[in-house]
Amino acid sequence: MRLKIFSLFELNRALREVIEAGLPDEYPVIAEIASIRTDQKGHCYLELIERDENTIIARMSGTIWSYNYRIISRQFMSVTGLPLSKGMKILLNAGISFHERYGLSLNIQDIDPSYTLGEMAKKRQEILERLTREDLINKNMELDFPILPLSIAVISSPGAAGYDDFMNHIKNNPYGYNFNTELFQAIMQGENAEASIIGAFEKCRERHYLFDLIVIIRGGGGEADLHCFDSYKIGKLIAEMPLPVISGIGHQRDRTVVDEVAHTSVKTPTAAAGLIIQAVREFHLRVREYETRLIRSSGEILENNRFKLHTLSAEMDKLVTRCLAMEDVKLNHMKQALSYCRKLLHYQREKIDRLRDMTHALVKNSTKENLFALDYLQDLIKKHFKSYMQNHKNLLTNRQTNIGHLNPANVLKRGYSITYRDNMLVKDIQNVSPGDIIKTVLYRGTIRSNITEVKEDGEEKTTDI
Repeated sequence: MRLKIFSLFELNRALREVIEAGLPDEYPVIAEIASIRTDQKGHCYLELIERDENTIIARMSGTIWSYNYRIISRQFMSVTGLPLSKGMKILLNAGISFHERYGLSLNIQDIDPSYTLGEMAKKRQEILERLTREDLINKNMELDFPILPLSIAVISSPGAAGYDDFMNHIKNNPYGYNFNTELFQAIMQGENAEASIIGAFEKCRERHYLFDLIVIIRGGGGEADLHCFDSYKIGKLIAEMPLPVISGIGHQRDRTVVDEVAHTSVKTPTAAAGLIIQAVREFHLRVREYETRLIRSSGEILENNRFKLHTLSAEMDKLVTRCLAMEDVKLNHMKQALSYCRKLLHYQREKIDRLRDMTHALVKNSTKENLFALDYLQDLIKKHFKSYMQNHKNLLTNRQTNIGHLNPANVLKRGYSITYRDNMLVKDIQNVSPGDIIKTVLYRGTIRSNITEVKEDGEEKTTDI
């Protein structure tokens, strides 16, 4: 029997009839939104997937017709505070349809926003648990808050209301403090927000030495845009920042991952500015208090020292009087001693004069005798010196000859050799082992050898080289 041949259209139409007959009802389906778009007519088209960890194991397109999409999207926003967007996990009710041209798809009739809320909370909790396991959840909180935070890195969107509120509060603070702020621009909502915020934090980290702390503030917008702050990558980056991070992303409901890992979390950008101003104010008040204490303590110290100085002055007068009296007594004693020394000096001068006269007489009588003795001694010294020099010359000649015999070159010439291992002189058989490389110095060159066997005295001399 010959099989019927179908055209592609006929085959697809047959498949549609089978699907419509076999699967007529709506089915609850859990899926992740891989992409979502709307056309000019208000119809919404989704690409739905299911993952097994990071691998996509199922894929199907879905459609929400405009009359349903207006109701579904409004309800989803009111419950979750978020629009339907890429990456969300949703629970939907849909019928299965098959079109000859467009293939298999889901005709979505309803989406349960409470399921998505639960999935978002679950995802946030999983991220927090992972950060906790990695000892990152409290890492930024463990940093010391700066005592004088005057230099601030701000991560936000320029020109937005939240950023303007923060800057206005910082610049126009009631105490006139001068803050140095630098904006690191970032997209704070939408699909590109995560990558943009990460880029801003990385720039802050590269220049962290210029700042005292980092503030991340949301530049306006509703709670629908908070999901980008439930990010593991951003949370990990904040935890590992070398500076304290203040989160002021402006929301009143659940705390995001950013709030949990930041050093300090406040509700609004204005509150973040107030926190910084208050820290500087407390430092200022402490300095003023220390100044007051210092002035008071200095006054007390000066008064105490003034009294001590007065007391010491009176005691000094008495001490000086006593010292002058003692020195006067010493001076009188020295005068008496000086008078005695003068008399003694006069006596010694007279004695020296007598000795000088006696010396002149003795020298005059003995000069001739001494000249004869000197001539005799001069001849005797010349003879002995000449003999002494000849003996020592002979001794030096003999020693030079002996040293020449001991010269290593002459020793080597007589058949001896010198052996080194690792530039160390080998003096004993114990200094070498099989496998060593030795250098033997001979009269006219050196030999390098590899020792294969060593035997000591008393053993057979069969050393192989």
